[in-house]
This record gives sequence, structure tokens and C-alpha cells, in this order.
Amino acid sequence: MDDDSDEIDESGQPTPKKSLSSEEEALYEPLYENLVNHEKVRLVSGQGIDKSGNTPPQALDQVIRLNSELFTVANIYNLTFYMLAATRSPGPGSFCKELSNNAHWLSVAKKQWAAKETFEAYSHGRAIQEIVQECSDTNQPPLKKKKHSDTVRTTLRAELNEMLALGRRKATFPKKRDPSALIKSNFTGLKILQSEGSKLKAETLVIGLECMFTEDRELWLDDVRSGHFKIVKDTESESS
Repeated sequence: MDDDSDEIDESGQPTPKKSLSSEEEALYEPLYENLVNHEKVRLVSGQGIDKSGNTPPQALDQVIRLNSELFTVANIYNLTFYMLAATRSPGPGSFCKELSNNAHWLSVAKKQWAAKETFEAYSHGRAIQEIVQECSDTNQPPLKKKKHSDTVRTTLRAELNEMLALGRRKATFPKKRDPSALIKSNFTGLKILQSEGSKLKAETLVIGLECMFTEDRELWLDDVRSGHFKIVKDTESESS
């Protein structure tokens, strides 16, 4: 009960405290014991933290006490409560308590969600460890390497779309058979032009982007980048 710290007087000098006499201690000690929450004092001061992971028996006592208080409050105000409390480690003295003033709800929580079992595993760290392992980058399977054929197809689509847009925001180049005919019918005033140096044969172009071989797509992509494949204005259709 003694406090060794000294008070500071008006001059800034420490003033030693007067110790209680044995008669005064005998008088005030019962009052101190009744008014002070010793459990809270012990926890706040850090003395109640058990570094070994063992759970003191007072922990379960406090949970039972809290349940009793909730039960009383619930009866007074016509409430239903459901509470789960578990230690944070599965060491000595660990527990998981499922408490409620409604027996029917306890049955529902068990049958529908296995709430107590799930919460106990979570609180004791087993579930957390599993989740962390599942989410860890080191445990994720390596990303599947994209195939060369897929890369060529995607790149060719993008460049053809950009070419067809002719400076507009967006356009989609035909993927089906005979793109030259589809361009003329769907995009009035435009046509496909292949110069003499084009590597892609006209009969291969008719097959369409989706059905041709990767080697042919590569030739087509080379033509696009070299300027031997273009989409230009169809002056003949405009004059007619």
C-alpha cells in the first residue's frame, strides 16, 4: 500500500511522504481490499502477463463471472446473448467457452456453423496459421507461363484494332473468315490493302485471325509493323 514516490512542494523540492502507522494500516487495509479491483491492477501493471503461454485459472473465473453478469442483465431487459471466449494459445490452462441464455441458439450455432469449434481453432492460432500459409506468396503455385501463340494472337489483335480505329477511341477488327469482306460490309469507306512486299498470302488472310496458324499470324504481324498491311480509305466506294 505504500507509495515510495514523493510529492513536489511549491519550491519544487520533493516532500517525503509520511508512512502509515500500524494502527492506520489496520484501519484502511480492509477498505482498500474491498474497493480496489486487484485483478485489474495486476493486469494493467503487467504482472498478469504470462510469457510462458500458460493461462492462469483466474481467466476462466473472469469469463464465468462475466457470463453471470450478462445473464442477470439479459433477464432484466429481456435480452438474448451469445458469447464465445477462448484463450489465444492451446497451452496449459487453455479453454473455449460458449455461453448464452438461450439453449435453442446454442444448438443452432453448433449445427449450422460449428461456431465454438471454429472459433476455438481460430483463437488458438491453428486456423490463422493455415490461412497465412494459403495466402503466402511462397506457397502459391507459380504463374502459368503464357504461350507464345497466345502472345502473338493478343498482340496482333491489339494492333489490328488500333489500325482499324483510325484515330478514334475504339474499334474491333473482324476475327472471323474473310476479314476483307467483313471490313467492306461493316466499315463503309474502308478496305484492306496489302502491298507487294506482304509476307501473308491472300488466301491465308481469308482464313481469318482465329483459325489460322501461329506462324501465319506472325507473318501478318510482321506485315502490320512493316507497313505492308494497311487499312485505308476506299476511294472507289466513296466515288460510287
